[in-house]
Amino acid sequence: IQGNALANLLSLIVFGLIRYSFLLFKFRFQPWTMHTFYILCIAASGYFICTSFSISNPYVSLIFRSVVFAAWYVGLILIFKLSNDVTEGWNMVWKRLKRQ
Repeated sequence: IQGNALANLLSLIVFGLIRYSFLLFKFRFQPWTMHTFYILCIAASGYFICTSFSISNPYVSLIFRSVVFAAWYVGLILIFKLSNDVTEGWNMVWKRLKRQ
């Protein structure tokens, strides 16, 4: 199984590099910004925070870790305004909730 996982990882990396090179050289388009890096760091830190909890019941653990990760991930993206789409969507939902 390890060989399959490594081959899959290698193929994804090569495909990503080819796609990145195509966008960069053909269209002079840079698809990633520093915000992308920050979002990846938030996701990685959320993963490590969630794996530090150990709850014996697997169902409770699944729900708890999912809620913690979602709150961490979405909360920090909204606080630091890293994604215009997420911020605009949240503002729209918040306005609708305030009206009711």
